[in-house]
Amino acid sequence: MSTTEETTDGSSSRLFERFRRFLRAFLTNRKGLLGTLLLGTIVFISVAAPLIAPYDPEAYGVGKALAPPSVEHLFGTDDLGRDVLSRFLYGGRISLLVGVTSGVVATLAAT
Repeated sequence: MSTTEETTDGSSSRLFERFRRFLRAFLTNRKGLLGTLLLGTIVFISVAAPLIAPYDPEAYGVGKALAPPSVEHLFGTDDLGRDVLSRFLYGGRISLLVGVTSGVVATLAAT
């Protein structure tokens, strides 16, 4: 019985070279970098919403309904007195979940 040794150095070096060319082209594209920075910021803020949000997004503010933007509530409050900034931050989490889920379902359906 003979053993065969598979060398993957050729394929891995080609893959590395392709990745390096892609990375070089991507880093010189300002629009691509701006889009990546914007998407990364949105993802970071959405994931860190529990740490950033000043109030509970579901907590009612008695007597604070439809308050205009102020130092206490930067985006104001809604008709039930809930902080709009907190609801906005938590809403980003739901939007990202919907986007990722639809991408995964579409990928699984296509295979």
